[in-house]
Amino acid sequence: MPLSSKKILDEDCKVLVEKVVARIQNWQVKRLSYAGKVQLVVSMVQGIQVFWASCLPVPTGVWAGIDQRLKKFL
Repeated sequence: MPLSSKKILDEDCKVLVEKVVARIQNWQVKRLSYAGKVQLVVSMVQGIQVFWASCLPVPTGVWAGIDQRLKKFL
């Protein structure tokens, strides 16, 4: 989690995006139904958003990038 006295930029949240990409890559190896993929995406996104948003304001560009990757996964 980035700690900064300045406004948090998209670059500061690379760790978040990398974690999401790593999870998606692990899921692509498994054979999941569409409903299984949707359930994984919903639970992961909700968990990450709640955790990170409770600690600091994440730029909307980061969320948009994560959403785009998750849509490609589905």
